Amino acid sequence: WGTPCDCIHAGLQFIIKEKIDLVVSGINKGWNVSSDIIYSGTIAAAREGFMDGVRSIAFSLDNFEDCEYEVAADIAKEITEKYISEPYTGDYFLNVNIPDCPKEEIKGIKVCGTSGNKHYDENYSIEEEFGVSAVAAAAQVAGGAEAGGAGPAG
Repeated sequence: WGTPCDCIHAGLQFIIKEKIDLVVSGINKGWNVSSDIIYSGTIAAAREGFMDGVRSIAFSLDNFEDCEYEVAADIAKEITEKYISEPYTGDYFLNVNIPDCPKEEIKGIKVCGTSGNKHYDENYSIEEEFGVSAVAAAAQVAGGAEAGGAGPAG
């Protein structure tokens, strides 16, 4: 026992006796996009909760060093409150990637699914989305279309 996924599994199966409402994983340093979601402990923890029938969210921040968590925590709180206020269908969990910037620079939220076989190439690009610059790995989807991606994942 020791990975984030193991901890959620142990908690849900052996420690917590009553049904819980929500699993929250993160805030992780660095994006969890494209094929990264396969390897991410942050995503695995949320996925484990989801597979056990619990509404789940994974949060990540687009920075690996000198992260400023205050804005990300505020955004995470807002998204969590919205998520738990909606009826839960049980067919997805959220993977939320938050830009590491002042809150007033965040112009909105983009929801997109995760699908297809994605492979990073060696190029990284700066993409402007909702007025916020974010470093995004260029990903190639089977069939030739380009994609990045943030939750919902499932």
